[in-house]
Amino acid sequence: MNSYQITFSDVGISLILMVLAIMLSRLKHLGLERNLAIGTVRAFVQLTLIGYALRYLFKADSPWVLGGVLLIMAGVAA
Repeated sequence: MNSYQITFSDVGISLILMVLAIMLSRLKHLGLERNLAIGTVRAFVQLTLIGYALRYLFKADSPWVLGGVLLIMAGVAA
């Protein structure tokens, strides 16, 4: 199975782009700096947590674990 490891430089590049967006917001007096910063932190935390959850799921060899996750996902989607 092919997988892609996200490196610190990948995260750094994305943070540089967010800093540029925040600087442009400040330059153009859009007032989006706080929302952009909060969104960046939230996205980082959420993607990190889902990454660990998916790692656990892919390693789980139990149909009960996978079935339980599918039921939770279906319940949340409904």
